[in-house]
Amino acid sequence: PTVTLPDNFHVGSLYNTGDPSSLNPVPYPLALVDASIVPLEAHLLLERTKAHGVAPKKSGSLSTFFNPYSKKSDALDGQPTLVAEGEERTILIRFNNRLAVNLDVPCCELEFSANVNDSIEAPPLSFTIPAKSEGFTVRFPFTLVQVRDGTFCKSENEETDSSMEPFELIGLRVTTFDRCFFLALAVNGKENRQIPTLIPPSASIYQRSSHDKAIKVKQSAVKIESVPPQPKLLVSFENSHTPLEDSAIVPVHISDGEIFSIPSFRLENDHGSSGEGKLVQLQIISVGLPGIPDEVIFDTHGFQVEDEDSDASSDDFEELMDEDGLPPLRMKANCDDVSLEGINDKNKNGCIATFQMAAAHDLGKQLESKKSNIRLRFRYRGVSNDEATLIWRRREVKLHVVRVKGPRISSMTFRPDLSWGSAVYELSKSLAQQIEKSDKRKSDETQISTNFSGDEIVVLMAVANECKSTIILSNKVGRVGGFEGSPMPTVRVTSGVSVKIPVVIQRIPLTDDAGEEVDVAQELITRTALQWVSERGEGIDAGIRTGRVRIPQRCLKRLIDDHASFISKVCQVPVSVTIEVKDKDVNQTIATRPGKFLEVNLSFRFQDWVPPEAISKCSLIVEFCCARKEVGGSVIRQVEAKDDAYFWCGQIRQVIKADELKEHGKTGIFHRAKLTFIQRETFVVSACARLIGREGMNREEIWWAPRAYQVRVMGKE
Repeated sequence: PTVTLPDNFHVGSLYNTGDPSSLNPVPYPLALVDASIVPLEAHLLLERTKAHGVAPKKSGSLSTFFNPYSKKSDALDGQPTLVAEGEERTILIRFNNRLAVNLDVPCCELEFSANVNDSIEAPPLSFTIPAKSEGFTVRFPFTLVQVRDGTFCKSENEETDSSMEPFELIGLRVTTFDRCFFLALAVNGKENRQIPTLIPPSASIYQRSSHDKAIKVKQSAVKIESVPPQPKLLVSFENSHTPLEDSAIVPVHISDGEIFSIPSFRLENDHGSSGEGKLVQLQIISVGLPGIPDEVIFDTHGFQVEDEDSDASSDDFEELMDEDGLPPLRMKANCDDVSLEGINDKNKNGCIATFQMAAAHDLGKQLESKKSNIRLRFRYRGVSNDEATLIWRRREVKLHVVRVKGPRISSMTFRPDLSWGSAVYELSKSLAQQIEKSDKRKSDETQISTNFSGDEIVVLMAVANECKSTIILSNKVGRVGGFEGSPMPTVRVTSGVSVKIPVVIQRIPLTDDAGEEVDVAQELITRTALQWVSERGEGIDAGIRTGRVRIPQRCLKRLIDDHASFISKVCQVPVSVTIEVKDKDVNQTIATRPGKFLEVNLSFRFQDWVPPEAISKCSLIVEFCCARKEVGGSVIRQVEAKDDAYFWCGQIRQVIKADELKEHGKTGIFHRAKLTFIQRETFVVSACARLIGREGMNREEIWWAPRAYQVRVMGKE
């Protein structure tokens, strides 16, 4: 369109600076509102930090002066934007068109501060601004030309610095109406005022309310600081060379106590158009783990794990989840093959980094209450202007943690004997009949605990496999369970099946070598913990999963608090009860004939660590016991039989007086009797010590000898 200029319009008005004191207050047809640098994507932003232990270069200005009246926003406005050489950036500028017609701008070019225009490639643009438009945006690209070799000076004699001083966008050179004029963005940080009218301002203005005053618009300066060419880290999966985007999310399906292997990542460096952007340091940080601050799990500068300690560190990582109250998730980096040379090498396919995430055994409750934004942050840097300044970039990979079902210990039962053939139930029945005959006034409210006085105990653990694939259970000892003579190195559990595994463990001492009290619950959990490895399945269980399964600590502590006899079942025995058949071996079955006598000896004593106060609070009864072994239909015969199958010669039970117990309790109490058999069957012979509480304590502990003798009666008398 053709624009007709007024008669009083002259060329001088095009060079008006917009100052009300100007001789020609007619404003430009084109007004510059503001300018700003378009922010980059998160993984391309540059961050400046100070190097530790390196003093910055001295400056003539008083940099240590602190102004308490300065605003934080003013300080932020004065900070320059870091721009790497060789990378294209964009400045966004908004315009207002004061004319009622479209305004054609055939040429508009960025103007920077002096002595830097030769180092910047900023092509001029042409555009058309609609009539009476406000806030019309135009994007101006520019590129810093590489003027350095990407290294800083290290010579002690050379005082010149390779860094460039920060420069500033001072305005635009605009061509329109066949005229060229300059639009200033800001002059030394001063505020430009908008003139709402062409009428010159009056010498005096009547003071009106504040909402009628002219609005002051502050244009922030666009400051730029050049840095050497920087690297761009590309993160992709191992089997794909397509870099991950910022919105990519990696799912992590993990169960309680599981050690999940995150898919491996390929790390490559995009050197840029100049080819000079090289990595000089790489850090891998776990971010957003519940209860843990940002943690550096790998660093190419002095944080690599030594090979000799790799096995120990792996064990420590697995055992991080053995206690409750710890953070629900932990991460570990396996970056033995990651090196700066491998990432920077253009002829290679980068380096492979793998990561593992370990979950606590009570992950469910902790993960549901904390919605965490868990991320893997790759923080890296290239060369900088000087040794005291570090220029960082970062790229993040989001991890979406989902709790799934896995193996668990559903129940736990203590088996008092150490072998399937010890006939502990038959002996208990026979002892109950003897006690009923001798002590008919016994109270029904007495709590009876049956234990064996051996150094080992048997725990029947029910392990339920809730995975969609079969798992194989094992432990560090190399023996999951089983009895003597039939060990179980591993146990294979199919999906949806629960199995009971007999686990033989040593009894737990009450105190350690330093005299400190031992946490019985934690020690029992450690000794019964199992490792599991899944076979390759389908769906979310398609890969091979690994983890640890253990007894829930909270449930175990509740059992210890509710049942007083629990400690006596798992801890070090307070008494020693032994039985001996003269001239016979307990590991072999005794063959005898009806009517032949066997001499049976019993010995009892308290352990040295038992205090005398505890001995004085209980009474002792030592007792022999014999029973038919439960084989086939012998149980029915034992119940229905009215005749006696064996006879004892002597006292089968002896009540130890308080004085004798106090005097000989720790040195030894002995008892002896003879036994003969009438019927030709298989019997078991053993002895026990009954500790009964005094002073109204309705509690009784029965301690059997560790092993019972098996007697087979055969032949004629």
